[in-house]
Amino acid sequence: MLNLVVAMIAFVFAISAALAADDMATLKKAQKIFGSLPKDMSTPDYPVTPERIELGRMLFFDPRLSIDANVSCATCHQPALYGSDALPKSMVSGSASWHAMRPRF
Repeated sequence: MLNLVVAMIAFVFAISAALAADDMATLKKAQKIFGSLPKDMSTPDYPVTPERIELGRMLFFDPRLSIDANVSCATCHQPALYGSDALPKSMVSGSASWHAMRPRF
Protein backbone atom coordinates (compact mmCIF):
# COMPACT_ATOMS: atom_id res chain seq x y z
CA MET A 1 0.00 0.00 0.00
CA LEU A 2 2.82 2.38 0.91
CA ASN A 3 4.52 1.64 -2.42
CA LEU A 4 1.33 2.62 -4.25
CA VAL A 5 1.11 5.95 -2.38
CA VAL A 6 4.78 6.71 -3.08
CA ALA A 7 4.29 5.83 -6.76
CA MET A 8 1.24 8.09 -6.99
CA ILE A 9 3.11 10.98 -5.37
CA ALA A 10 6.03 10.49 -7.77
CA PHE A 11 3.62 10.42 -10.69
CA VAL A 12 1.96 13.68 -9.59
CA PHE A 13 5.37 15.36 -9.25
CA ALA A 14 6.42 14.10 -12.71
CA ILE A 15 3.24 15.42 -14.31
CA SER A 16 3.63 18.76 -12.50
CA ALA A 17 7.20 19.12 -13.73
CA ALA A 18 6.17 18.30 -17.30
CA LEU A 19 3.35 20.84 -17.21
CA ALA A 20 5.63 23.51 -15.73
CA ALA A 21 8.16 22.91 -18.51
CA ASP A 22 5.39 23.16 -21.10
CA ASP A 23 4.15 26.41 -19.52
CA MET A 24 7.66 27.88 -19.64
CA ALA A 25 8.03 26.90 -23.29
CA THR A 26 4.71 28.57 -24.10
CA LEU A 27 5.72 31.68 -22.16
CA LYS A 28 9.04 31.96 -23.98
CA LYS A 29 7.29 31.52 -27.34
CA ALA A 30 4.75 34.24 -26.48
CA GLN A 31 7.50 36.60 -25.29
CA LYS A 32 9.37 36.07 -28.56
CA ILE A 33 6.24 36.78 -30.63
CA PHE A 34 4.83 39.71 -28.67
CA GLY A 35 7.83 41.25 -26.95
CA SER A 36 7.54 43.41 -23.87
CA LEU A 37 4.48 45.45 -23.10
CA PRO A 38 4.95 49.16 -22.45
CA LYS A 39 4.60 50.48 -18.90
CA ASP A 40 1.44 52.29 -19.98
CA MET A 41 -0.17 53.67 -23.13
CA SER A 42 0.49 57.33 -22.45
CA THR A 43 1.73 59.73 -25.10
CA PRO A 44 2.76 63.36 -24.79
CA ASP A 45 -0.66 64.34 -26.20
CA TYR A 46 -2.59 61.89 -23.99
CA PRO A 47 -0.83 61.40 -20.64
CA VAL A 48 -2.13 58.95 -18.07
CA THR A 49 -3.78 60.94 -15.29
CA PRO A 50 -5.76 59.86 -12.23
CA GLU A 51 -8.91 61.34 -13.81
CA ARG A 52 -8.48 59.32 -17.00
CA ILE A 53 -7.80 56.16 -14.99
CA GLU A 54 -11.00 56.68 -12.99
CA LEU A 55 -13.01 57.35 -16.17
CA GLY A 56 -11.65 54.17 -17.75
CA ARG A 57 -12.54 52.17 -14.65
CA MET A 58 -16.06 53.59 -14.61
CA LEU A 59 -16.62 52.83 -18.30
CA PHE A 60 -15.14 49.32 -18.02
CA PHE A 61 -17.63 48.35 -15.31
CA ASP A 62 -20.66 50.23 -16.69
CA PRO A 63 -23.22 47.87 -18.29
CA ARG A 64 -25.10 50.75 -19.90
CA LEU A 65 -22.55 50.75 -22.74
CA SER A 66 -23.66 47.34 -24.02
CA ILE A 67 -26.34 46.94 -26.63
CA ASP A 68 -28.91 45.71 -24.10
CA ALA A 69 -27.47 47.57 -21.07
CA ASN A 70 -26.96 44.26 -19.24
CA VAL A 71 -23.24 43.55 -19.44
CA SER A 72 -20.09 45.53 -18.90
CA CYS A 73 -16.66 44.89 -20.37
CA ALA A 74 -15.78 43.25 -17.04
CA THR A 75 -18.46 40.60 -17.57
CA CYS A 76 -16.20 38.80 -20.04
CA HIS A 77 -12.84 40.50 -19.44
CA GLN A 78 -12.61 39.67 -15.76
CA PRO A 79 -9.98 41.68 -13.87
CA ALA A 80 -9.35 38.76 -11.49
CA LEU A 81 -8.35 36.70 -14.54
CA TYR A 82 -6.14 39.45 -16.02
CA GLY A 83 -8.81 40.42 -18.52
CA SER A 84 -9.52 36.93 -19.82
CA ASP A 85 -12.67 34.85 -19.61
CA ALA A 86 -10.91 31.56 -18.69
CA LEU A 87 -12.74 29.72 -21.46
CA PRO A 88 -10.97 27.53 -24.04
CA LYS A 89 -12.77 29.48 -26.77
CA SER A 90 -14.32 32.87 -26.11
CA MET A 91 -18.00 33.38 -26.85
CA VAL A 92 -19.34 36.10 -29.10
CA SER A 93 -21.76 38.54 -27.50
CA GLY A 94 -25.26 37.62 -28.60
CA SER A 95 -24.57 33.95 -29.32
CA ALA A 96 -26.82 31.32 -27.77
CA SER A 97 -24.07 30.00 -25.50
CA TRP A 98 -23.18 33.54 -24.41
CA HIS A 99 -26.78 34.23 -23.42
CA ALA A 100 -26.92 30.98 -21.46
CA MET A 101 -23.78 31.79 -19.45
CA ARG A 102 -23.93 35.55 -18.95
CA PRO A 103 -24.86 36.82 -15.52
CA ARG A 104 -28.41 37.99 -14.91
CA PHE A 105 -28.78 41.25 -13.02
